[in-house]
Amino acid sequence: MIIENATMEDVLPLVKLAVVMFNESPNYGRYNDFDGGKVFDILVNLVDSDSGIVIVCRDDSGEIVGGFVGGVDVMWFCRTTKVMYDNALFIHPAHRGGMTAVNLLKEAFRQAREKGASQAQVTNTTGVFSKHVERLYQYVGMEHVGGFYKLDL
Repeated sequence: MIIENATMEDVLPLVKLAVVMFNESPNYGRYNDFDGGKVFDILVNLVDSDSGIVIVCRDDSGEIVGGFVGGVDVMWFCRTTKVMYDNALFIHPAHRGGMTAVNLLKEAFRQAREKGASQAQVTNTTGVFSKHVERLYQYVGMEHVGGFYKLDL
């Protein structure tokens, strides 16, 4: 597996991977309004931005099988303190079980430090293997400080 920064050529394959993520999620997959154009635009903006962090994982054939999408921004209640955030961390179901997610996160943390972030803040809102994801985040040294709550309206 190869971990590297995404390029503009990787945006469309990442949108296709986002479809897999969306459909697998019991939280998001029940909606019928996935907007690939919006996802495409967000990815283009992040790939093109100095504050974006978009990392892909390729298999031996060069196909993208996972990725991290996020960036670094000033905390909403601070003027200078920067934090890393995530939009998505996803590994295609056929490629799970190894160290790919760990390696993606470690690279995201490295890039976030480089961009001036003093903390990483990530979420798990898909509802897929939540306990596994919690263990993953703890494995890479993260502390559980809150939770994600939802209410269908």
